[in-house]
Amino acid sequence: MPPTTPVPSLPEELLEEVFLHLPPDEPEHLVRASLASKLWLGLLTGARFRGRYRDFHGAPPMLGFLYTLPFLCSSPLSTDPRPHFLSTTKFAARIPDHLRGYSEYDAQDCRHGRVLDLGPRILFIWNPMTGCSTELPPSTEYMEAESSGAAVLCAVTGCDHRACHEGPFRVVFVYLDQDEGEGVCVASATVLLSDSSKRSNGKWCEPCSRLDLVDDAFIEARPPVLVQDALHFMLRHYGLSSCRNSQV
Repeated sequence: MPPTTPVPSLPEELLEEVFLHLPPDEPEHLVRASLASKLWLGLLTGARFRGRYRDFHGAPPMLGFLYTLPFLCSSPLSTDPRPHFLSTTKFAARIPDHLRGYSEYDAQDCRHGRVLDLGPRILFIWNPMTGCSTELPPSTEYMEAESSGAAVLCAVTGCDHRACHEGPFRVVFVYLDQDEGEGVCVASATVLLSDSSKRSNGKWCEPCSRLDLVDDAFIEARPPVLVQDALHFMLRHYGLSSCRNSQV
């Protein structure tokens, strides 16, 4: 038999155009293509294609919901891993083995490819794409706070957040305590900065200047909102004299 003539490879520009039109809500096609050859793998994982793919399709599709049900945390019937993940696509979050079977973990925040989880006397970062988790250094304020909220953010200035889930991150922790001497509720905040999502090598900074609030204020158990460079936490206040809730 005559030798088989190898099929000529398409130029990279044409390959990119083909891959660009693969639907973003069916990521398995890109995975299969990346396994076909080293050339395609390098093309699909390169910064140029990833940037073009994001620009062509716009914001990436939502892969699912992380939800917290506080009233189930203490239920003996609740044996699902926390945080609970409800997929809206074919994507299946990789839940670490040490989280399976526990109901005490709550998702505090999810941003820039990371999930900030809260458990009994522990805070840690979870990457749902890789399944890796990083325990954060213990915080006395977190352990003793009467009310608290937390956020996780990418720590790279000017990042487009296309593939930064394994880079440096920043955790902001806001908490409320009672000042018995002055009869007010005091709000404080502290920040942890780590240079890698794979190891916990950061430390908490000194708490910022305190902010005095009304005596019965507390932080709502909802994720904070990031507007430009400012984080916003929801506070709730119940007035005994008016029997009304107030939100800030």
